[in-house]
Amino acid sequence: MNIPTLYSMHPRYQYILGEFRHLYGLPREMAFGYGSFQEDARVQIRCSGTLFFEGERLFPEKPAVWKTWKKRSIPFLFGADPEKPLIEHEDGQWFIHADILASAFYFLGGWQSRQYMKRHRAFRFPYAQSLHRKLGIARLPVVNYYFDILREAAQRAYGFSPRPVWGPGHQMALCLSHDIDEIHSGWLQDGLYSIKNGKPRRALRLAQKRILQDDSWNNIHDLLKLEREQRVHSTYFFLPRKTRFPWRKMITRHFPGFPSGNADYRLEDVAGIFPAVLDAGSEISLHGSVGSHRNPRRLEQDLCRMPGVRGVRFHYLGFDPNRTWPLLEEAGLDYDATLGFAREPGFRYGYAFPFHPYDFQEQKARRVLEIPLHLMDSTLRTSLKKRPEECRDLIRELMDETARFEGCLSVLWHNHYFTPDKFSGWKNLYLHILNEGRRHHALIAGCGEIARRWKDRSSS
Repeated sequence: MNIPTLYSMHPRYQYILGEFRHLYGLPREMAFGYGSFQEDARVQIRCSGTLFFEGERLFPEKPAVWKTWKKRSIPFLFGADPEKPLIEHEDGQWFIHADILASAFYFLGGWQSRQYMKRHRAFRFPYAQSLHRKLGIARLPVVNYYFDILREAAQRAYGFSPRPVWGPGHQMALCLSHDIDEIHSGWLQDGLYSIKNGKPRRALRLAQKRILQDDSWNNIHDLLKLEREQRVHSTYFFLPRKTRFPWRKMITRHFPGFPSGNADYRLEDVAGIFPAVLDAGSEISLHGSVGSHRNPRRLEQDLCRMPGVRGVRFHYLGFDPNRTWPLLEEAGLDYDATLGFAREPGFRYGYAFPFHPYDFQEQKARRVLEIPLHLMDSTLRTSLKKRPEECRDLIRELMDETARFEGCLSVLWHNHYFTPDKFSGWKNLYLHILNEGRRHHALIAGCGEIARRWKDRSSS
C-alpha cells in the first residue's frame, strides 16, 4: 500500500489524524483522503475548506449541524451535509459526509480558550463563555464521537481490530488525584459549621484538638489507609507556598473579588508524609502556586522546592494556553492535569483521553501530555449546589460516556472532602465513584501511572 502524501493537508488536521492514529494504534500506511480525492485512500473525509482558523473568532459563524451517531445527537461545526448519512459506501470506498477533522480541531486544539485568553486578562477560561455551554455539550466527549465515526469507517474499509487501550480486561481508566490545599483549617471551617447547625460541643472539641496539633483536615494518613483498603493508588498535588494572610480563603468565600492565596501550611509541615505516600504506591506532584501558570520564575521556584516531580496541576485550575504550555515544556515536565471547567463537570476539550496539545507556533503536537480533568468535588458542591446523594446520576453519565470509548475519567477529590462535618457524605460519594469504576472494570491509577501507560502505548 502506498503511503499517502499529506503535504496538501494543513498541519492542524495532520495533528488530529495523529491523535486518532495514536488512540487506536493505526499504522501510517492506513490512508485517509481529505480535501482532494485520493485513490489509495479507502476512507474519504469531507473537507469544508473553512477559513475559520485563519481568523480569531471565538465561535463559528454558522450554526452547528446536529446528526445522530450511536443514538446520541452530535454537533458538527464544519461541513456537515444535512441530507446525507454520516458514513456512505460507494465503489469500494467509505465517505464521511462531515468535516470531522476541523470540528475535532476546534475542541482538541483548544481554540476557544486560546482566543478568549488573547482578549481577556482572565485567570482561566470560564465555562460561561464556552461553546460547550452554548450547545449544552459539556458532558459529551464530542471528539470521541468524531473519532468513533472515523474508526468505524476505517474498520469497514481496512478490516483492522483496535487493540485495547488500557490493556486486557479494562473497559476504561479512572485517574484519581487529590489537591492538598488546606490541612490546618478544619477546626475553623468544621467548627463554624457545627455552631451553625446547633452543635457547639462539637465545635469546642475540634478547637481543643487543634490546640493539640490534631486538625481534622490533617488527614492524609487516613486517606492513604482508605486507598490501601480500596486497593487503589492516586496522585497527591502539594502546594509549595503558604498563604501569607491566613484568613484570605475565608474572606474569598464571601467576597469573590478578594485575591485568593495558596496553602494554609508550609511545605516542611507535610514533607514528612511524602515517604508514606510513595510507599503506598501513590505519586507526589506539584500543585502550582497562584500565578505560576504564567510566571516562569515563580514556576521554577515552585519546582525547586519539590525536586523530582514529573507533573503539575495549577491551583484554582489557573491556565493560559498561550503562555502556560511553553512554560511546562521549558520546565521539562511530563504532564499537566489542570484542564477542566471549574464550574461544570465534563469534557472541556471534548475528549475522554490524555492527549498531546497542539503547538500553534510549531504547528505540531507538543511533547508534554495533558490529562484533562473531568470531575471535581467542589464543582458539584459549590457550583452546582448539589448534595452528595444528588450526584450519582451525573457520575454514572460521565462514567458511561467514558467507558463507551474505553476512555479515561480524571477525578479530583480534595483531602477535606473526606472529613465528617462540613463535608459529610462526600467520602461516600468518592467510594461510589470507585465502585462505578469497578463496574466498568476500570484501570484505577494516579496521573503519573496514566501518563506512563499512555507513553508506553505510543512506543509499542
